[in-house]
Amino acid sequence: MSRQEARARLSPYIVRPPVARTLKSNTSRGKFYVMATNCFLNYFDATETAIYFEEAGIDLNQDSFHISSLPAGQHLIRSKNNKFLILHDKQFQEQDLTIEQQRCSESKFAIKMYHKGQEGRRGRAVMLYVNKDGKKMMVCCNEKHEIQPVEMELPNNIEENSHKAVFYLTELSTTEYLFESSCFPSEYLGLEPALSNLSKLVLHPKEEQEVVEVCQFYFS
Repeated sequence: MSRQEARARLSPYIVRPPVARTLKSNTSRGKFYVMATNCFLNYFDATETAIYFEEAGIDLNQDSFHISSLPAGQHLIRSKNNKFLILHDKQFQEQDLTIEQQRCSESKFAIKMYHKGQEGRRGRAVMLYVNKDGKKMMVCCNEKHEIQPVEMELPNNIEENSHKAVFYLTELSTTEYLFESSCFPSEYLGLEPALSNLSKLVLHPKEEQEVVEVCQFYFS
């Protein structure tokens, strides 16, 4: 596994560049206590904009997920054509957003990380959701391989090998990502045109090395 692939499984802490450069040049692998999250973290790597950690002391069954104690990241998610993913009219779709709309909390997705007992799959297990009218609306797949918003709270433990709201996050670059369904391997979150002339979020089949631009998303 390459270092870039390994980072996708870990927990990025965004920091100012001088701090990351100092850690990258001077820090060896070691354990740190983070007061904000009340947990021990193992240092893994640092880039110009982020420090990567892995939580220490997590013991899981191989067919289960366990919620991370690290806080959920908050991001605007953009498509390749620079439109933003939002929840609108009970559907996840892409739209143009004004600067004012981009600042709205309901335009941002929370990305919550989970630990997975079984190793080997590329990417880090995550759940994606938006806070809409005080409710967590999860990005979920169903038995028809469709994507839909589902109101639910974040489970602490999932005693299964897959879950409708769990996706594997893979880093293609420092800002470019893929989301693979845990229920349907080789099917990724992607966009396709809808009747409203706006593209909606779907599951899109993709081979591991295949480049499919509609499945590529950017964080900001």
